[in-house]
Amino acid sequence: PHISAILVRLKRLPDQLTLTIGDTGQPYRPSERPAPHDDAVAAAARERVLLSGGTFSVESTPWGALRISASWPLYKASFESLA
Repeated sequence: PHISAILVRLKRLPDQLTLTIGDTGQPYRPSERPAPHDDAVAAAARERVLLSGGTFSVESTPWGALRISASWPLYKASFESLA
């Protein structure tokens, strides 16, 4: 199956900001060797999220969709310093 839709969700909770990107395409199988470019892009995204204090995950749903999630903790002081 090909991708027929992409979902991008940015969700702010009192203590966390989460970005989720998902599709409806072919199943993602981490055990299969990805194309070198795909591997580099995922590694770069993971590195940037982790360096900025967040968490990063990539998973495949049972129905074949790919879901990439990144989350960052929110601190009250960080918003006050922007004012």
